[in-house]
Amino acid sequence: MSASWALRSPNLTQDNIARIREMFPGCVREAKGEDGSLKLAVDFDQLRQELAESIVEGPQERYHLNWPGKREALHAANAPIAKTLRPCREESVNFDSTKNLFIEGDNLDALKLLQETYLGKVKMIYIDPPYNTGNDFIYKDSFASDQIAHQVASGERSEEGERLVANPEGNGRFHSNWLTMIAPRIRLAKNMLRQDGAIFVSCDEGEHPRLRLIMDEIFGQSNFVADMVWAAGRKNDSRLVSVSHEYIVCYARDVEYLRAKQITWRQRKKGLDEIYAQYERLKRQHGKDYKAMTEGMKEWYRSLSDSHPSKAHKHYAHADARGLYFPDNISWPGGGGPKYEVLHPVTKMPVKVPSRGWMTSDPKRMQEWIDDERVHFGEDENAVPCIKSYLKDKEQQTPYSVFYQDGRAASKRLRALMDGDLFDFPKDELVLQEVIEMLTEGDDIVVDFFAGSSTTAHSVILQNATDGGRPNSSVSANERVQGSVTISEKKAAALAIQPTLFGEAEKQAEVYKYAKNFRRQLKARLLDHQIVTQIIRETTLTPWEFLKSNGRDLKRNVEDSATIAWKLSTGSYYKSGGRPWQLADMRSGVCYVGLVYKKQPEHLDPRYACCAAQMFLSNGEGVVFRGALGPWFNPERKEFHLDKAAARRLIETVLNEYRLNHGSDPAELFIHAKSSFSDWEWAGFEEAVNGRNTNIVGVQISDGWNQIKLFRPGSYPVIRGTALLTGPRSAFLWTSGYVPRLDTYMGPETPNPLQVMIRRGDASIETVLSDVLSLTKINFNTCLFNDREPVTIRFADAIGDILIAAPVESEPRLPFKFYI
Repeated sequence: MSASWALRSPNLTQDNIARIREMFPGCVREAKGEDGSLKLAVDFDQLRQELAESIVEGPQERYHLNWPGKREALHAANAPIAKTLRPCREESVNFDSTKNLFIEGDNLDALKLLQETYLGKVKMIYIDPPYNTGNDFIYKDSFASDQIAHQVASGERSEEGERLVANPEGNGRFHSNWLTMIAPRIRLAKNMLRQDGAIFVSCDEGEHPRLRLIMDEIFGQSNFVADMVWAAGRKNDSRLVSVSHEYIVCYARDVEYLRAKQITWRQRKKGLDEIYAQYERLKRQHGKDYKAMTEGMKEWYRSLSDSHPSKAHKHYAHADARGLYFPDNISWPGGGGPKYEVLHPVTKMPVKVPSRGWMTSDPKRMQEWIDDERVHFGEDENAVPCIKSYLKDKEQQTPYSVFYQDGRAASKRLRALMDGDLFDFPKDELVLQEVIEMLTEGDDIVVDFFAGSSTTAHSVILQNATDGGRPNSSVSANERVQGSVTISEKKAAALAIQPTLFGEAEKQAEVYKYAKNFRRQLKARLLDHQIVTQIIRETTLTPWEFLKSNGRDLKRNVEDSATIAWKLSTGSYYKSGGRPWQLADMRSGVCYVGLVYKKQPEHLDPRYACCAAQMFLSNGEGVVFRGALGPWFNPERKEFHLDKAAARRLIETVLNEYRLNHGSDPAELFIHAKSSFSDWEWAGFEEAVNGRNTNIVGVQISDGWNQIKLFRPGSYPVIRGTALLTGPRSAFLWTSGYVPRLDTYMGPETPNPLQVMIRRGDASIETVLSDVLSLTKINFNTCLFNDREPVTIRFADAIGDILIAAPVESEPRLPFKFYI
């Protein structure tokens, strides 16, 4: 049996201090020992007071926060550094133009380097510093530097001097370490805030009391705004109380300035988008039957769970042409208001007057409200009227200091985004977005110097994608640029045929080469840069902001919010390189081409038009090939046809692209057009496939709305996909109609067929009809899987508009997504 002997005796003094701390925890403090290290020590003055029955004389008392290392923390904040920021262009995106800045390194050094540039310019700071849990590597310790060499040797520090051990609660410097780390950083951050700025600091129960004290000391207690309490969900891992919340401590840079400037913080109420979407659904269903819409809204609110955010606004259930409203109090505040006769608009009898009098002393003004349908009346004159308080006018609210957000949701979203658990306990980007929304606008600067999983950056991007980041659609008068065009459009068209000798007039005529339509010109100009665009109108995003003066109608028709969201998200996904869906049954080796023509409006010769070919494969991939400009339009027949050479060159380009991508020629080539094919035109197409193992077929697809109507017994119209063969090479095809699998018909009226005719070449009419129906299922632009027209001709006019919108110098082939 072997014995094990201790190499040093126990520290009885520290054991005694530990016993005293158990009985009198307020009498034990952190203090430096003789060797410069920090240990627990007894405050004998405080202990004497604890054991005395009367006040014991001692040192002069004052209210302050103190800890070992406070002087060093102040020195760390003020000490200059000989460092600089090094740009990383190879790791950056749009380095010279971006407004976003990501700095990697010690955040204390970074804050010092940013002081001069961002002094007084930052609107909001949010930080989520390391919580003092006993497991965090919380800061780069430069304290007690005479021990660093020993700690490097023992593995407590890296060779660079960074602490590599945790900060356990038993450490005498448990709280001092954290305060020494956070104090200089907050002090420097304060200098960067604008006078109307604010800082938000996340923390838990562990350091919340000391955080409040250090923030009071740096910002001043008068600038404390609130402790925002974030309830993140119940935990069952505690023996006593389940602590399921954390804090976001908020201090303003200057509360008095905010008061003097009457600056308020507001955030948009939750659940509004769902309410507006339900209103639009009921509006489409009931039209102007606002009573039915009101009942529908009340029923919808009742169907919601109590936790649904829209439920909080259930009092906004009444509907009229302006939107949803709440019948609010119309009486004089405090009582003693004016009383006069008001007639019920239906019974024409005087209504009951509120006991406190009307809210306006002017009967004429009251009548104006009534005429403008802003007063809510009961069924008859026995009910007191109400003033209509509209939801769209009450969207903003003062932020609450207590809120709930499931703390697990952010982890799940980040895990899905990063394809794995790369960060522990990430902050919720949706919560921070609300904070950013209530405080910032426009080009305000937001800073986070504990980036972590970059939640703050994520939140800023989210907010920029909503109302706060949308550019103004109007230009102020003093910013508008006056044009200097001195030549007429007719004269410019003539110059295109007969130019002048010196070309000065042609420069003036350049402006007429561009379409007046902003969307078309923008897309056309960006073709040269091969930039895909998705243009969104203001009226699409917020239609309620663009009502006519009567408050009833929009300046343009828009779809419901759910449809807009579906089309925008799916279309953007397609334009960014994804494929939303593909056909289950694809015929390999088949190429479909749609011909595009568009007249040149500025050309004096009415026959001149541009042409293009849209190539589509059965998997939905599409490419647009620009053809030649020429006299392709026949004014007498109202038809477009290429000459033989132009037709050959256009189809050769298509076939060469197919071979380049697939390694062989297509087995079948179907050319779709809205009109028939001329002999010379078809001869050019045939020359293009000469020597290739490709069967070429010309198909004319036109609207058959005035040709035939087909009705079906029952509640729904003809089934989508129904065909009526009128011959071996012609048929009517219903590409819209009842869909049994969906058990609905997505249309407002009796569906009309397409007339499909095989004009050139040989193919089975059934195969042609099947292909046409399939091509109606890959409209990725408006995200329809049941479009009426095949994609080969669906966007012919739209592509033609882009082709003539600007002089384009880019290569003649670009993917379909660049045009739509």
